[in-house]
Formats: sequence, C-alpha cells, structure tokens
Amino acid sequence: VIWWYHLTVSSGGLLETVGPRRAAVENFNASWMAVSSVGDLFFAGRPVAVTPRPTYDSIFRQDAVNLATGDSFNPSEAFSRANTGAPNPKAYTPSGVAVDSFYVYWGNEENGTAHGSVVKGSSTSSGVLRAVHGAVDSVRGVSVTGTHVFFASPSGIYGVPKTTPTTVEDNTQGLVVAPPTDGSAWDPLALAWDGENTLFLTDAAAGVLYSLPAQNVQAHNLTKFVDSPNVHGLAIIGFSSMASPAHAGPGLLVALVVALACGVGLRE
Repeated sequence: VIWWYHLTVSSGGLLETVGPRRAAVENFNASWMAVSSVGDLFFAGRPVAVTPRPTYDSIFRQDAVNLATGDSFNPSEAFSRANTGAPNPKAYTPSGVAVDSFYVYWGNEENGTAHGSVVKGSSTSSGVLRAVHGAVDSVRGVSVTGTHVFFASPSGIYGVPKTTPTTVEDNTQGLVVAPPTDGSAWDPLALAWDGENTLFLTDAAAGVLYSLPAQNVQAHNLTKFVDSPNVHGLAIIGFSSMASPAHAGPGLLVALVVALACGVGLRE
C-alpha cells in the first residue's frame, strides 16, 4: 500500500499528520515514488494480487483523478520490461523515480550499463525513451532540478545536464562526489532538491543527511546537514505558514524516513 497524509508542522517544528491516512495505491509492493506538478503519482513496484505474481518491478502511474476520487486499485503500467525495448529493456530494475513537467526519470538498480543507468520517458506516453547516463551499473536515488539530473550510486553522486544530447558513457563524466577512499561507511540512497541551490543526500551506512550544491556538475564535497541513524527516504516539503509565529512565512522542511523495527513510515 502507498498511503497519503495531510501534514502540518507543530509549534516545535515536528512534522505531524492530520486526520486519517488514506490509501493512494493498494495491492502493490511499491518502493521509489514521485508526484508530478499535476498530481499524478509515479512509482516503482509490482502488483501482489495477480497470478502469476510478477518477479520484477515496473513504473506505474496513479492519475491525480484516481487519488481525488479514492480509486486506489487502478494505477496504470507506464514503463516495464515489455514496452521499453528489446533485448535490453530500459525499465529493467527501476529505482529512484523523479519527475519534471515533461518527463519521468528512473535509475536501474542492476545492470545499468546494459539497460541504462538513468532513463527518461515521457510522463504522458510510453513511446519516448532515452538513457541519460549509461556508465554506472547500480543506481538508487534520482532527483531532478530545473537544469540537471542527479543520481546516487555506490560509484558516487553524478549529475547530467538535461540538455546533454546523447547518453553519457564515461563513468568519470559528471562525477560530483566520489565515494570515500579511506574505508568510511558509504551507502548513498535518496536525493532531494530544495527547489533552489541545494541537493540533499541520505547515506544509510553513515546514518547522515548531507547537502551539496545543485547548480552544476562540478566536483563538490559533502556537507553534513544532520545525523540521522537508519535514514532511508527523503523529501522536501514546501510550506507557506506554520503553527508557531516563530516559524511563520514561506520556507522548506526536510522530511526523513528512517527504517524502524516495525517498518518504514510516518508517525500518526
């Protein structure tokens, strides 16, 4: 199940849910997800209530109208192994879903050099596909800014200008942050852009949320933003007013999802 919540920020600056949670998608095992500017939900996952059950994930779209009307059982399959090319489909092991006004972007968690490390497809049609990067085997989180596509991999943090006309095939091109060489813990997972000049990155092994510049794809150092043991998912939430006068006005809130003994999610 994918749940959706109404959120508020308490006077103490904590993220809280308001009212009951609602199902956005049911009968699916889902992982990475993103919401478009028109409210369509894209996610990587597979149905669990069909026979035979699929053995791999695809990219699905849950239309905004379904979310508004409470129809949580009918997302449409947008990109799969069956419709993204043969013999090397570009939706092979999709991960790190991101969207902008025109395209859906995803990584492949396995065999990215054969199927595309990061791929983009039209958000309204499954017919337009292109590998943005093809030199990294394993990709996790993907994030897009107004001008660039960034992605996280055990091989490093990479960035590619959206205007790059051909697939990047050099695994040193666009390497923004190289992995540590001193044996330090390193397990980069999720990326999120703050809408301005900063990109945030979760490192599950180090238990740290980092920040880095998002304006270009030059080499940068990571800056520790906050310690967050067991950190996994990440989102940037915009708000226009807060419960406390001390927090009043426009701003941004970084929301983290951590792995708990009982699962992953928000506290109600």
